[in-house]
This record gives sequence, C-alpha cells and structure tokens, in this order.
Amino acid sequence: MPETILEQKIKSWEDQREIKNLMGKYALTMLLEERASAFDRFWCGREDVCLGLNEGWYAGPEAIRGYYQAQADRTAAESALMEKLFPQKLTGLTEREKAGVGHLDNRPVSAPVIAVAEDGKTAKGMWTCFGCYTAFDPQYGPQSHWNWSVYAVDFLREDGVWKLWHMQYLTELDTLCGADWTKPARPGKERPEFAPLAAA
Repeated sequence: MPETILEQKIKSWEDQREIKNLMGKYALTMLLEERASAFDRFWCGREDVCLGLNEGWYAGPEAIRGYYQAQADRTAAESALMEKLFPQKLTGLTEREKAGVGHLDNRPVSAPVIAVAEDGKTAKGMWTCFGCYTAFDPQYGPQSHWNWSVYAVDFLREDGVWKLWHMQYLTELDTLCGADWTKPARPGKERPEFAPLAAA
C-alpha cells in the first residue's frame, strides 16, 4: 500500500533526525580523540567513499582509515611529549585519561540543511562549524586557533542505518586566537622542547 504524504513527511523527518545524530556523534568522536575508530563507526562499506579537505582528497576506505590513524598517531605523540614535559601533572592518571592531554579539537556542527532522496536510500547535508583547536607546532609549541568551517556530506542508508559516503570538510577561516585576522599570525617565541613533534 502506498505511503500517504503525511507518512512520507514523518519518515523524512525521522531520517533527518538520524542524520543529525550521526553528525553529532562524529563531531563528539573527534573531540574525544577517538579518531582511530571513526571510519569503522561512521562510514559505509562502499569502495567509492571519499573525504575532501582543503589540502586534497582521500579516496577509498584505506586512504580515509589511514588519514584518521595518522591523526590519532600524531595526538599520541603529542600526549607522550606532554607527559614527558609535565610528569607531575599526569601522575596517577590512566592511559585513557592521559590520551589527548593538552590537545583540544572542538569542531561542533550546527545549522544543518538536510535533503533526503524520495527513495530514502541517500541523503545530503551541510553544516557550519565554528570551532577551536590547539595545534602543537614543532617550533612554537601549543598554539590555540579559531576555525570556521563547513561540512558538506553525502549519506547512504546501509543495513537500515545512515552512514557517511562522501564528505568534504572545508575550512574558511583558521587563525591564531587573539590575532588580527587580516595580518600574518605571530606564533610567539620558539619552544625547542616541542621539536620532537617535527617527525610525528
């Protein structure tokens, strides 16, 4: 029996809610420094998955998985260096509590615009992101940044669950906190104790 218009609208609303929840969980996974699990948790099983960033594209499951793992490895190297530099601050903490210490990557999603295909098998959406993060520069140490970005995402319904299919995360503004956005950033004094991160 064909669905009524009301049933179609309710189903579309439910799909949009699930997609919003998926993106919220994705953003929280990044904040909690659980990137190594991101691909398996959120992406669909197709071979044509892709992730686009300002610097280029990661095409295929292994490339995207490798991107997240490289981010996780970098954060682990930063945490290990912080533990070495400040052992008194981290004594008695569990490995989970020490993970990502000194590192902040808060990129919340907001203002969603979502369109679900009539067949309910695919969808697309856009979100704005007004976030902030701390980057560990090998020359200058921790640097706090403002980051304004946009997510543009294609979704695929797989085994009854919405999954990421294609994602673009495009940065519009990235500047040091407290800096004049119209002038070159001044990162501060050099901090040689962070030089080991150059190889991470």
